[in-house]
Amino acid sequence: MIKLTTIRDTAYAMRPEARADYLMGIIEDLHPVMCGSDHATDAWGLKMLPAERMLLCTLYDAAPRCLSHYHLHGIVCAKLNSTERTQVKLIHVCVSRLRKRLPAAFGRVVTHWGRGYSFERTAL
Repeated sequence: MIKLTTIRDTAYAMRPEARADYLMGIIEDLHPVMCGSDHATDAWGLKMLPAERMLLCTLYDAAPRCLSHYHLHGIVCAKLNSTERTQVKLIHVCVSRLRKRLPAAFGRVVTHWGRGYSFERTAL
């Protein structure tokens, strides 16, 4: 089984100079989404809850990489105090709701069983 690491574990394993660059890159990637800035997916005109929008933006930006349940939970539900079991369920619920709202013309959320989710963009 693959051992999942957190951003913190990955950063601590790096040299200090590389650690700073790595963490700044993550902050730069997440800043627009976390601050509610415009995102490419906003042009789709979907009506979503903030957590669903955060999930879609995160998966869209990471496409085609698979993001773990825990990684997504850390981004989408960071303000909630939940157990490990509910972390996975919260993401499942957000993905389910997002799938209902997302037209196939824009892409789809792909499940990677036991690992997480990815976004598959449609070819235009």
